[in-house]
Amino acid sequence: MNNAHWCHNCLHTAPSKAQVLTLLFLLPALSNVFLTIFLLVFFFLLYHNYIFRSFPKLHQTPSQFKRMPPKRSTSRGRSRSRSKPSSPAASPKAARKPDMTAEEAYHIDIPCRFTPEKDPWRGDNEFNGPWGALGIMIFSHVIIYYFFVCLSLFEGTLIYPGHAMLKGEPMSQVFLGYLGKHASLTCKSLFTFWAFLLLEYVLTLVCPAIYVKGLPLPSENGARLTYKCNAVSAWYAVLVIAGVLHYTGVYPLQTLRHEFGHYVTAATVTADAIAVAVYIVGLRRPIRMTGNFIYDFFLGSGLNFGLPGNVDVKMFMECRNSWVLLMLLTLSCAAEQYQELGRITVNMGFMVFAHLLYVNAVQKGEECIITTWDIYYEKFGWMLAYWNTCGVPFLYCMQSIYIQTVLKDKEHPKWVIGIMVVALLACYYVWDTINSQKNRFRMYRSGVPMSIIKRATFPQLPWRFIEHPRTIKSAKGELFVDGFYRYGRKIHYTVDVAMALLWGSSCGFQSYIPFFYASFFITHLVDRERRDEMRCKDKYGKLWDEYVELVPYKFIPGIY
Repeated sequence: MNNAHWCHNCLHTAPSKAQVLTLLFLLPALSNVFLTIFLLVFFFLLYHNYIFRSFPKLHQTPSQFKRMPPKRSTSRGRSRSRSKPSSPAASPKAARKPDMTAEEAYHIDIPCRFTPEKDPWRGDNEFNGPWGALGIMIFSHVIIYYFFVCLSLFEGTLIYPGHAMLKGEPMSQVFLGYLGKHASLTCKSLFTFWAFLLLEYVLTLVCPAIYVKGLPLPSENGARLTYKCNAVSAWYAVLVIAGVLHYTGVYPLQTLRHEFGHYVTAATVTADAIAVAVYIVGLRRPIRMTGNFIYDFFLGSGLNFGLPGNVDVKMFMECRNSWVLLMLLTLSCAAEQYQELGRITVNMGFMVFAHLLYVNAVQKGEECIITTWDIYYEKFGWMLAYWNTCGVPFLYCMQSIYIQTVLKDKEHPKWVIGIMVVALLACYYVWDTINSQKNRFRMYRSGVPMSIIKRATFPQLPWRFIEHPRTIKSAKGELFVDGFYRYGRKIHYTVDVAMALLWGSSCGFQSYIPFFYASFFITHLVDRERRDEMRCKDKYGKLWDEYVELVPYKFIPGIY
């Protein structure tokens, strides 16, 4: 008897059906509300006792960074070919010295001083303004639960009211009844999720690290914040710890899959609590506020937040929690499949390999994230808090869940998987290399020492850094027109989408759910590309027109 038929019969035979379903739904909902209130009070108390203070005080250059001897000879040997840093790279006093190199400006410490007037809101609403932001928040809270039930009870079929697979039962009763039992908030799921976050934080504190200064922040009077980068060593430590816990039976990996719904709720509550907490804390140093509560809560009130130990909250959530948890969820599906079948299918093996490549790339290139728009400019609000805590790990693992739950022992022919692996490796190489080229150019231009730019992490890909790149520049700035960026302005988006489509293809084509990530990603990237074009046109002016003329194609060279 399949799960859908079992659920249908249970609903027919259970006494006081409406009351039981209402109770099952209200109990987790009320517990979520009470827990959220508790977390808000807890964060408020922590806020007044040092834990959650705004960024500058916690992001002063640490003593370890001061002891790192800069490789002056390396930078001086290339000073003639290195492009001059843009004016924000140094303090106003330093900028008056025309012979100062980018690396010399990099080592000048400018005191943080809150200057929000230098980075004001320009009046443009993203995501269709407050109504769009509200819709995204509601949709994000619903979609994971919806897919979870569709996969668990209906073999990945998208269910709607009156669907034949409901067998006459109201959709709300079937869904809420299942979620009330399999996705309620439990102490185990909540504390385990918090323990994972705490483990990541402790590893951030104790693992070997390098310290990298970010780009000058207009809202901090041109000061650079110092970031602690040790995600790759923490990533390896998590894999070892997870393996030990699994093989000793202390915490088998398949537990994550068994209690997936409960962990989704734990992550949702935690994400919402973090979003509220950082919004309240950010009101001490608000930046780019529109005056609309929904929109400001969605994007955030503050730019940077820090934790003791020189840990940047935004970078911590974006790099470590989201992607590392995604890998653990995929491994849990593989462990569950092995327990059920006694083997891992080639489809599941493909997903483990694909996620391993992607997550490892994020961890090994953590220092490159510092120069990205997400870290440099985007505020930390509900959008980043929710998607990095819950959305990315629990939604992007749907392919792995589909393979384990729906496909079971069905798998693609090995030659098909072989072609997919070759395509995946090709896309991965371009994606990893092109992002490295762009961000390491930014690091090089802003004076980051070569010892950091050429840091050895596995795997080292050829052509990841171009020492003497071709650029175009004017008084407005400098643009990179070398490497893969000679052929297209957004090729990194193209190969990212291609990898997402390969993830979905590992599940076959019987359900839309495995391809939701790709379709969602496409709409997100198209919107982001539009915003990037508008922003760059506004920032660089005629220089951007020259760049578009040199590199006319966006996504596919020679086509579009």
